[in-house]
Amino acid sequence: MNAPFISPLDRIRHHAQVRGHGPEELRHRATICEKLGHTFMAELYRDEAEVRELLARLARSAPCGTCGGTGRVAWDIPCWRCVHED
Repeated sequence: MNAPFISPLDRIRHHAQVRGHGPEELRHRATICEKLGHTFMAELYRDEAEVRELLARLARSAPCGTCGGTGRVAWDIPCWRCVHED
């Protein structure tokens, strides 16, 4: 019987959840991966850190009706109704 496939992103999320890693720790691990030449893994760690920051920001306040609490209407357009620290 074969074990189910676990993607690298699933593994990162599982370890971050179990060990309680925050965005700072995930970014630190991304830096280590980048120094070792693992740019793909570094990008996954950075993406997960960004997701965790967004979830923490959404949990702190009620989301804006325009941007949904992200602070951006599009990737390059900041929300004009919110003031978010970037």
